[in-house]
Amino acid sequence: MDGEDRLRRTDAQLTAATARIGDAAVVHLRGTADLETRELLDNILQTAAEGVIAVIVDLDGLEFLSSTGLSLLMQLHNKLAADDRELRLVAHYRHLLRPFELTGLHDELNFDQSVDEALAVVARHHG
Repeated sequence: MDGEDRLRRTDAQLTAATARIGDAAVVHLRGTADLETRELLDNILQTAAEGVIAVIVDLDGLEFLSSTGLSLLMQLHNKLAADDRELRLVAHYRHLLRPFELTGLHDELNFDQSVDEALAVVARHHG
């Protein structure tokens, strides 16, 4: 992809690949997002948000997303929204969507079917 920078971070339970595509950062997560990986996940999300108009987080590679992960995503959403920027999430699997539905966060956050769809939405909103 044109203008893409890649950053890969990992620990035993969480792997993240981040790419900058235009004015958006795309973060692909794999593994578990929980209390043990909180610091790494927070660092990944905060770094991804630097200097972009949108952060797209692909959650489909996660095996587990705890309330800690939900909280970090909501914090990022609020931080970006305060600056007229946005967070978009890609998630298809029930074990990932269910926590958002149970907490009511599904209605507050932006979900897309794919990273490409999220990039298209960002281009329409900020293009």
